[in-house]
Amino acid sequence: MDDRIKFILSSLCAIMFAIFLYILLHEFGHTLVAIACGAEITDFSIMKAKMSYFGGNFNQIMKSLLNVAGMLFPVLVCLMFTLFFNRNRKNIFYIYFFTMFFLNTTASILAWVIIPIISMFSTPPAGDDVTKFLINSQWNQLIVVLSAALLIVMMVITALYKGLFKSFLDLLNKISKQEKNHSI
Repeated sequence: MDDRIKFILSSLCAIMFAIFLYILLHEFGHTLVAIACGAEITDFSIMKAKMSYFGGNFNQIMKSLLNVAGMLFPVLVCLMFTLFFNRNRKNIFYIYFFTMFFLNTTASILAWVIIPIISMFSTPPAGDDVTKFLINSQWNQLIVVLSAALLIVMMVITALYKGLFKSFLDLLNKISKQEKNHSI
């Protein structure tokens, strides 16, 4: 198979799998907390990116944890994946998947920076996990912003340490050189 086609197919599959996995873990994070509080899960949909529950015994801490679990569970899994990343593997799908899952997960934390800032000056989006967390936890917006920013920095440092970005850039350079060789 042509390297360009292999790269494109691997990239598309890796991106789709990374998004699918993120949504699954996000909803599963909410689900774990709901189950821990005794709720009955009535709907779990990856395609609709939602879960619903009935009942349960939620105090303020558990309500807050329910809101943040959708972000924290994928982040914890992503950190574990990143720690086990092997920079010596040169498989296109492997490198692309790890990079896309990392970027997708890390980008999702940005909402935990942006929405608290919005809430300081305006009405934040209703029904959003971050907005619900701010209401349920009563945390100061700046603490949420700083916590999220610290989490992003920690993830980026981990990825740099494990060589994730370098592996991805090396892969892109390799594909670019092959592309130049084909055009000559």
